[in-house]
Amino acid sequence: MIREVMASDLPAIKEIYNEAILNTTVVFDIEPKTDAVMQAWYQAHQDYHKIFVYDEGGKAVGFAALSRYREHQAFAATVELSIYVTKTLRGTGIGKKLMAHVIAYARQCEAIHTIVSVITSSNEGSIRFHLDFGFKHCGRIEGAGYKFGTYLGIDNLQLIV
Repeated sequence: MIREVMASDLPAIKEIYNEAILNTTVVFDIEPKTDAVMQAWYQAHQDYHKIFVYDEGGKAVGFAALSRYREHQAFAATVELSIYVTKTLRGTGIGKKLMAHVIAYARQCEAIHTIVSVITSSNEGSIRFHLDFGFKHCGRIEGAGYKFGTYLGIDNLQLIV
């Protein structure tokens, strides 16, 4: 079941996100997130910038966040999408359900005009996933980040809702 995040979901979300930080290049964070950082992130999503969780048996096993894209006011109608699923359930369709849910939410939310995803260039599966949902490829920045001893590029994808 997909629902809006609750503060009680933060430990599970932190576990999912920190696993991705420590073991993958899908996120450019290097240090695991603390409880205080997760609480501030949660507080930053109280308006139309939403976090949705995929709840399985009372526990968040995946989440999708529509976050502020940039600090400049002119970007207010643009949100940045992040979707993460717990390692053991990746590839089971949870990400697809979360994606469909956030797109439907964004389309009915008058405050949102466009969704942007910034994806590690080597993450071809995520890029295809976004393209399958109608996102358009808007460009690549080579060597934008450095993680695990390698410079990584980013691909920018956009869906106007």
